[in-house]
Amino acid sequence: MKIANPFLCIALFVGMAAAALQTLEKIPDVNFERAVEVDANGHQQFAAWDVKCEACRGLREWECMGCKDRDLPNCSECKGTKKAPCRVCAGVGKLPDPLLEHICTYCRGSSWYDCAQCAGAGLFYETSPGGERLEKPCGACKKVGRYACNPCGSKRLVETLRVKRKPLTEVSLGDLRELRTEVAGWEAELALLEPLDRAAKTEKALEKIVARPGRTLPPLKDMLVLLEEVQKGLSRAGAGYQNYEERQNHQFRLFRDRSIHMLRHNLRVLDLCIARAEFNENVAEKK
Repeated sequence: MKIANPFLCIALFVGMAAAALQTLEKIPDVNFERAVEVDANGHQQFAAWDVKCEACRGLREWECMGCKDRDLPNCSECKGTKKAPCRVCAGVGKLPDPLLEHICTYCRGSSWYDCAQCAGAGLFYETSPGGERLEKPCGACKKVGRYACNPCGSKRLVETLRVKRKPLTEVSLGDLRELRTEVAGWEAELALLEPLDRAAKTEKALEKIVARPGRTLPPLKDMLVLLEEVQKGLSRAGAGYQNYEERQNHQFRLFRDRSIHMLRHNLRVLDLCIARAEFNENVAEKK
């Protein structure tokens, strides 16, 4: 292992590397429902959406999850106040209508993405042979600890798919079916992607997969910008340390899985919109 000073032991790197190489989180299930109402013409319409956020009880903020249970005075999420916008409702107090938008799958509603080198701390602690604890700023994120989330523009929410700027609730049945086939194909391609022998090759493979969906679903394109920033930080400050390549690959897998999560949300929206459109088409045919 490369160390800046041969007489110092960088104790935190062992823990950081272990955290980076932990088993990937399971991609959350996406199986929400959306109430419908039948109008005067016998057609289904999605019911009005007005759901209070129970996580923050509608108060819009809660205990900061970015620095909960740890000393992080420069926390970029709460600025050291220990109070931050609720990650479940994006600080709105009401849950977002899942047909139109959802919590960003990349920052998980925090508006930030943790540095892959220091895991969000912004620094490391070096312990000298005499037991003195010395602070060392993280060179990957320049002691910030996190990167602003490009996919949601740090707004914590991202829109669902749009077709010519129209939400899926206003798209024709034929277009919905065609789009669903495309989205399912994108998800399947991403699910098969595994890191290649070099990070640059993996990045190009990922760019190729999301090239077309990135035009339809902009957060995917912006995801590449954030991933590049995270990986550049690792290259700049972590290339000389053990498990560097493993940590790079772990980040690729994280971004891949969070992209799949976003696509699955949109697939669920498509399924609900298709079911409603099919019902309405059957009503029209009977008249």
